[in-house]
Amino acid sequence: MPLEQAAAPTGPANLTDLARLIDGAPPPAERPPFDKTLALARYLHRLLADVHELTDPRSRTPLQDMQEIRAKAKAGLREAARQGVLS
Repeated sequence: MPLEQAAAPTGPANLTDLARLIDGAPPPAERPPFDKTLALARYLHRLLADVHELTDPRSRTPLQDMQEIRAKAKAGLREAARQGVLS
């Protein structure tokens, strides 16, 4: 919690957050901004569409497609974790 929120006179002080602030602990992670969340959703949507195309049963290279699906899924999960969406 930022100092402005901890010291705001809108109600009783949150003593736990105030104590953490005094002790120098970093504030808890906040949600990513909307723009980043929207960009992540678009990226994951495109990734999912690519995976759907790769699962075509008429594919001539199913083993290569499977490896590409795994790589794309790994990249998507890594990006979601980097953005703080996954814990």
